Amino acid sequence: MAQRLFVDTQIFETPQCVQGTPLRMLANRYTISPSGADSINGVTILLAHASGTHKEHWEPTVEALFRLQTDSERIREAWAVEWMTHGDSAALNAELYQKGDTGTSAGDWGEAIAAFVKTHLSSHRIVAIGHSAGCSSIMYSTKYFSGLPRVPYEAFILVESPMIDRQVYQDNLEDRERQIAMLTKVLSARRNQWDSRVAAYEWFAKRFPWKAWDDRVLRIFINQGLCPVDASSSTGPVTTKCHKKHEAANYSDIESTFQATEQIKKICQDVPIHFIFAEKDDLVPRYSQDSVVDPSKGRHAASITRVPGAVHLIVQQKPDALAEILFKFVFSKHVSPARL
Repeated sequence: MAQRLFVDTQIFETPQCVQGTPLRMLANRYTISPSGADSINGVTILLAHASGTHKEHWEPTVEALFRLQTDSERIREAWAVEWMTHGDSAALNAELYQKGDTGTSAGDWGEAIAAFVKTHLSSHRIVAIGHSAGCSSIMYSTKYFSGLPRVPYEAFILVESPMIDRQVYQDNLEDRERQIAMLTKVLSARRNQWDSRVAAYEWFAKRFPWKAWDDRVLRIFINQGLCPVDASSSTGPVTTKCHKKHEAANYSDIESTFQATEQIKKICQDVPIHFIFAEKDDLVPRYSQDSVVDPSKGRHAASITRVPGAVHLIVQQKPDALAEILFKFVFSKHVSPARL
C-alpha cells in the first residue's frame, strides 16, 4: 500500500545573490502525519537530487522509506532541497537568472544547503543523502560548518557520486573531457518543448533513459518538471523548468567536485559515509568511483554497495529497491557528529 505523504513547501533565501537580490531555494518537507509531528526523536532525512531532475523525484523513495519504519526506527521528517536552477526553484529565480545570465555551481548549492541546515534543522538528527551532483553539494556543504563545534550530520549516504580525485581526473583527462563534451553536446541538442504534457509523456516514455524509469517518477517529471511555455495557457505547449544551459554547465563544474571530494578525508573518520553505486558504470567510470573511496588518500567508506541491474539514475529507475538499502544505512549505528 502506498504511504500517503503530507508535503509542506518552504521558500528559503540563499546566500547567493544576483545584482544584490538573493536567489531562492525551495525545499519540500515530507511527513506522514497531517500535523507534521512524526516522532520528534526520529531521524531527519535531507535529500539532494541529481542534475537535470528536481526535488519531487525523491517522492517514491521517501514513501518507501516511511513505509519501512518500525517502532524503534522512526523518521521524524524528510526534506528534499532543490537546486536553484532546477524545478520550481528555477521558475522562482527565472527573472534573476535572465538578469545575470548565469547559473549556480554545485558549490553554490552546497553553501545554500549549509545555510538551510543552520536555520531549519539545527536541533535535528540529520542523515544526508545525495544522488549524483547532489552528492557533491552535500559534501561541499560541510565546508561551511568549520566555525561550529560540530558537523550537524550523523551520516552521509552518497548514491552514484560523480566526485573524483584531482590527480585521478588529470590522469584520465582525455577521457573525462571527451565525456563532458559529449554530454554537453547531447544536452544542447535535446528537445525541450512539446505540444502538451500528454505529448511529452508519450515522447519520454519511448526514449532512453526515461523509458527505463519507474512510471511514478516519469509522471512526476512530466507534471512537476515541465511548465507551460506561455504562463497564461495551462493546456498549451510545455518546456522544462531547468534550462538546458544550466544543466549542461553542471558537467563542467569540476572545481566544486574536487573540493567536495577533498572533504571526504576530513569527515569520514568521525561520520560514516556510505557509498551506493549502480552495477552498470554507464556514467561514472570505475576509476572515479575508486578514487573517492581510496583509503590510501584517507577516504574511508563506511560501506560500499553496488545495486544489481541499476544504472546511474537509480533514484528514477529503482526507487523501492534503493529505499531498502537507504533505510539500512539511515538506521545503522550512528556515531557522534564530527568535530572540526
